[in-house]
Amino acid sequence: MIKNKDPLLDYLINPFNELVDSLIKTPKYNVANFATGLTGQGKTYAITKNHLNKLFSDTNVKLVIYSVPDSAVLENDKFEDALEDIDGTIKFVTTSYDAMKYLRRGKKVVFNTHHAGVWTKTSKYGKILIKYIEDNLKDKVAIFIDEAHTWMVSHPDNYKDVSGNKPSTYNASLYNGLSKIASISSFIFAITATPNREAKSKISTIGSMKFKFYNTLPPKALMMYRNSWFNKKMVFNASDKESVKETLLEMLKDMKADEAITGVKKTAMIQVKANYKESKKWGGDISEIGKLLTEINNEYKIFPTNELLYIKLDKDTKESYSTDNNKKVVYDTEDEIKEELDDITSSVRIILVVEKGKAGMNVYSLKYLMSLREYNSKDYRSDEFGVMTETAIQIMGRLVRLYAGMSNEKFEKISGYNIINYIKTNPKLIEKIKILNSFNVYVPNNYVWGEAIKEFEELYVTKLKDVIFDNLSEIEICPECNGTGIVGGTSKIIDFTKKDMKNIDKVFKIA
Repeated sequence: MIKNKDPLLDYLINPFNELVDSLIKTPKYNVANFATGLTGQGKTYAITKNHLNKLFSDTNVKLVIYSVPDSAVLENDKFEDALEDIDGTIKFVTTSYDAMKYLRRGKKVVFNTHHAGVWTKTSKYGKILIKYIEDNLKDKVAIFIDEAHTWMVSHPDNYKDVSGNKPSTYNASLYNGLSKIASISSFIFAITATPNREAKSKISTIGSMKFKFYNTLPPKALMMYRNSWFNKKMVFNASDKESVKETLLEMLKDMKADEAITGVKKTAMIQVKANYKESKKWGGDISEIGKLLTEINNEYKIFPTNELLYIKLDKDTKESYSTDNNKKVVYDTEDEIKEELDDITSSVRIILVVEKGKAGMNVYSLKYLMSLREYNSKDYRSDEFGVMTETAIQIMGRLVRLYAGMSNEKFEKISGYNIINYIKTNPKLIEKIKILNSFNVYVPNNYVWGEAIKEFEELYVTKLKDVIFDNLSEIEICPECNGTGIVGGTSKIIDFTKKDMKNIDKVFKIA
């Protein structure tokens, strides 16, 4: 075990504070400062409860832009709450227009956006805002790019080698926009759990802005009790309907068996193939998998056929269905869908997605993944730079949030989002927690998925059989950060930018 280390404080907060201090003394331009962090480590918490305060308190920053690939990733309420704690006069906005309005009035601003809202050519006020930054703010702006493994390829010529996809319409708008600001501000930050090849310096960027890491991933031992545990892997032939059917049946049976022991549902995500309308063959798209799921459940009666069971979520559809086809519910937003999945009183247990599962699928009960996406084209397979495992790992990362068979709000309230606290106060529930807080994956039998799972197990998660459940009563919980000092566990942090910190001796184990 790694003693006296905490994944949030020692691997996210302290490295950021040290970097900012160094940039205040010696500004460095044309650099995107990368951090790598895991689901459950507290990336958003670090930004809202530390990074914003550090920038507004110790630098001359007047504008912070937090930008994500998809609006579904944004957690605006957490930023609004954080600003109330820092300074109630700082304006929180979600459009380039409002950012400009308040900046012109002399206000400090935090602007949360998806990338298309500011960096692309279609964003009218995004272009105006960038010009305003260049002319007026310069080093008084800081930018955070979340999920930075996407959109951040520096040039179309690098796109295929970095992403594995052909650059049909890619114009590097995010990289180019950031490069302009990086030439006048040192405070350009990016974060991801899965750095791409440019971020890893395996492929050089084409352009003026370079990528540089300022932290490392915490050893997975520190995350043992901060995320879910890997239980089961099953592989299948994603191009063969019968193999898919057998695997889907196995997953449903696993779900039913787990639920019979715990009395609480866990949910599943099935990542389907894209809809290739020109093909007359069975391809495993969202419609076909919906029909197959209906057929299996109606035949084997695994779950009640007259209750809502699965959701289809794609660019055109947000609906849940019963397998007897007599019930259907239409949702207005993706947030409603996430709440439905996490609602332990709801019969909905499965979501079918095409691309949506890669980011923003923050569902705590999600503990089964079946993917029909093979990521095994010649562009993804091993070359001189290794194997492209980033996408597969991102998808599996949807499964690792802590889950104890209740709403996350309730779990946080009674345990501080700390599985050790929960088990220590509920020792008779250990066997149930082992099931509730562990996950299964059912993926194509190919080299890319095989390598992705190896990397996932090595760096990101602990296998259920390797989790230590003995002597939990002897683990000491830090009075300030809720960490264990041995395996992490931070669920809240104190204001590390203030000087008068009570119990500082206990926090850093110096007394």
